[in-house]
Amino acid sequence: MLERPYPVPEPNLFYEQKADNDFYLFLKREPYLLEVPHYHDSIEFAYIERAETDVHIQGDKQHLTPGDICFVNSYQVHNYEYYDKELSAISIVLTKEYTAAFKKFCGKKTLPPFMLDKEKNRPAIEILNEWLGHGTQSYLLNCSYANRFFDALLKAYDLQPKEVSTFNQKAIAFLNYINENFAKPISLKTMAEEFGYSEGRCSYLFNSYVGVSFKNYLNDIRMQNALSMMSTNNYTMSQVIEQSGFGSSVTFYRQYAKYKEKLAERAGEMD
Repeated sequence: MLERPYPVPEPNLFYEQKADNDFYLFLKREPYLLEVPHYHDSIEFAYIERAETDVHIQGDKQHLTPGDICFVNSYQVHNYEYYDKELSAISIVLTKEYTAAFKKFCGKKTLPPFMLDKEKNRPAIEILNEWLGHGTQSYLLNCSYANRFFDALLKAYDLQPKEVSTFNQKAIAFLNYINENFAKPISLKTMAEEFGYSEGRCSYLFNSYVGVSFKNYLNDIRMQNALSMMSTNNYTMSQVIEQSGFGSSVTFYRQYAKYKEKLAERAGEMD
C-alpha cells in the first residue's frame, strides 16, 4: 500500500457540505485560505491580518492587504490564492441559524464583497478579535457576537443591490458535473457536449467562472477522492485508481507526485 505521509484534504470541497450543517460556525485564525474553488449556503468573511492574498468571488478578483475584509454570500463560488508564507487571516463561516436577523434586515440587498476601508473596518475587527479570544461559546452568545459584527459592518458600508445573473447557476452546474462524473473518462469535450458549447467556449467559461482550468480542477478533485479513499485502508490501490477516474496507475502516480511537490513547497514556505 502506498505510504500516506501527507494530509488528506476534505472530500467534496467544490460543495463544502460541512459548512452547511445545522448550527455550524467556523471562527479561526488561519495561515492560509482555501485555494480550491468551492461554495456553500453559509456566508463567509475573511479578514487579512498580515501579508497579502488574492480572492476570487463570482469571477471577480480582488487583491487583499492587511485590514481588508471580503464577504462571500450564499452559493457564491470563491477561492483564495496562496502565495505568501507570512499570511495570517481570520476566517469566519456562519450558517443560517446565526445569520437570520442579518439576512432579514438586508432583504434584497447585501454587503459589498470587498470592504477595503481599513478605518471603517476597525470596529468590526475589534468585535471579531474579542469573539475569537473567548473561544467556544454558547449558541446565544455566538448569535450576539455575530449580530454585533454584522451591525458594525452595516454601519460602515452601504448595502448594495444583489446582482441578478446566471453566474451562480452556471458555475455550480460545471462543478456539479465534475462532482458527479469524475470517476468516468470525462474530458473538456464531454463537458462541452453536455452543456451545448464548443470546447473553446466551454474552456473559456470554466476558467472565467471557476478561476482554474478544467483539467487542473478535474485532477484536483480526483486526487482528493483518491486520498480520501486511501485514508480508510479499505481499498486496494487498483480500486482507488479506478474509482477516482485516473484510468491508469501511471496517470495516478504522476498526479500524486505533483500533489506531494505542491505540499512540500507549501511546507517549506511555512517553515
